[in-house]
Parts: sequence; structure tokens; C-alpha cells
Amino acid sequence: MDHTLPARVQRGMARLDERVPGWRHRLNQETLDMSSHEDGLLEQLFGSFATGHRVLRIGMVSAARFGFDLACQAGEETTEDWEALTAEWQRQLVDSETQNQ
Repeated sequence: MDHTLPARVQRGMARLDERVPGWRHRLNQETLDMSSHEDGLLEQLFGSFATGHRVLRIGMVSAARFGFDLACQAGEETTEDWEALTAEWQRQLVDSETQNQ
């Protein structure tokens, strides 16, 4: 399994497409901040990180595998790590919009 950031975000997008049709229209990309408990992707779509996991049927430990969390131990993450995760989601969202036009 590919563990790169782009591959993880692609898995997350595929899971969202499968479980939550139209999710892209409910997401505010301008305020997306994967480090935020309010403006994170799952928080925007489902109200909370935990609810997002239940709806998507992924365990809390699997969050990083789907690009919803960082792939490091708690306390090891940096601001740059969160910014990179947010930027990858934004990049792939823009790419998917361009492909669908």
C-alpha cells in the first residue's frame, strides 16, 4: 500500500465518494484546515472527527491511512505537517474539479 501523502488523500477522497455523495459541495475549501477541530475536513462535513469516522466506517487509528490525520505519533506533529496535509487536500480537490469540468 502506498503511504505517500497524495495516495492517502486519494484513498480518503475515494471513501468519501463512496459513502457521502456530493460531499465536495458541502466543503468550504477556503477555510479548510486539517489541524482544526472546526475547519478540518471531517469536522466540516460531519460536525466532528469521530462522527466522520463512524459514517465512513474507518477506525480512529486508520485516519492517517485515508489522509484525515497525520501519520505520526501524537505530539510529534508540526505545523508544517498539518499545512502539508491541508495543501494536499486542497490540491487534489482543485484537480478533481478541473477533471470534472
